[in-house]
Amino acid sequence: MLGRRAVPEGPDKTVATPDVAATASAARQGSWPRWLAFATGVLICSYFLFRQAPVPDLFANSDKFGHAGAFCALVILGYLAAARVSARFVVLLIGILALATASEWVQHTALLPHRHGDVTDLIADVGGWALGLTVVLLLDQRQRWVMAPTAERR
Repeated sequence: MLGRRAVPEGPDKTVATPDVAATASAARQGSWPRWLAFATGVLICSYFLFRQAPVPDLFANSDKFGHAGAFCALVILGYLAAARVSARFVVLLIGILALATASEWVQHTALLPHRHGDVTDLIADVGGWALGLTVVLLLDQRQRWVMAPTAERR
């Protein structure tokens, strides 16, 4: 449950502000489903990135949309798991970017003989990562604005 405390704003006014400790405690208590969703997303993406045979194309360049969508979803799931933009989220971002790079390198080497690494796939991976990061930063900024007391918004 989120706690709130009253902070004096002026001589006769008080504004309810979020109690940071109660908010953080509530976020930690219900975080395992979000981490499970993130881990599931990583496993699903890894399966499709490292499987022996490539996924069949549904339309021209459908694999690029798949790469971009997968990494965009991973960034958003990582943000939801971390519950805010923090050092933990930055580590997740670096890990997701490493997964994008490693997947194309593994496909380029002889480790997966029926697959081939492609620079355009890497560009799609990084583009999806950047799109996800943009969405996350916009959501985080909006959340901070909504949570801010009314006096700070003026």
